[in-house]
Amino acid sequence: MIKLGTSLITDIATNQIRIETLNNLTDQIARAHEKKHVIVVSSGSIGLGLSTLNLAKRPNEMAKKQAAAAIGQNKLMNTYEKLFNKRNITIAQVLLTKDGILSEKGYNNAYNTILTLLEYGVVPIINENDTIATEEIQFGDNDNLASYVAQMMRAEMLILLTDTDGLYTSDPSIDPYAQKLEVVREITRDIELSAGVTNGRCSVGGMNSKIQAAQRALLHGVPVTIASGFDTSCIEKIADGKPCGTLFIPPGGIFDELRR
Repeated sequence: MIKLGTSLITDIATNQIRIETLNNLTDQIARAHEKKHVIVVSSGSIGLGLSTLNLAKRPNEMAKKQAAAAIGQNKLMNTYEKLFNKRNITIAQVLLTKDGILSEKGYNNAYNTILTLLEYGVVPIINENDTIATEEIQFGDNDNLASYVAQMMRAEMLILLTDTDGLYTSDPSIDPYAQKLEVVREITRDIELSAGVTNGRCSVGGMNSKIQAAQRALLHGVPVTIASGFDTSCIEKIADGKPCGTLFIPPGGIFDELRR
């Protein structure tokens, strides 16, 4: 299961799609799809809608966020469809809310729909249903949504792709002595503090939300990798068990011998 962050999909300076990056990621996903079922959770809808509304950054008003999401989601899915069509892969849009999948009926419906799509060889592209969501847009993020879906679908691994190449002991943009953590076997208080905060203009979450998502996934036995989606072979490296980003290993899991 692969989550693509806003910073990968959109250039925050222009709020336009990073088409070369997305094309490369689509190519890697297509190759992974040849061997395994792949689910994609994609951010980016609000960011892509901002330019149409002549907004330079993510607005505070809920109605404007939802309007941007409605516009941007259409742009996002049109782009994905073109890119995956070139690779003869059918995709499906799946819009979820946390409230929806936390109810028994919503959970079962989402699970059965996604499972059926996978059985038909379709790649589900999941995003929050921002047009009707409120709390999710204001306080949530797609990292946590991805962890819920990974848990629900019993994913082999949750890959959180962003614009940084893993988790560091401190912010590498300001601390020259920051060190990347290759493997994390326990999310301690120090790990949580090292996540810092996000400074993105058009995205939410940041490393803090990725740590929260990792905690939830690990509790259900799903290993997690945080890596840079700008690495043109990141998905292939992770699939092959090669070092890439930061690997979070569930206690006693089958990944416990990796990278030793």
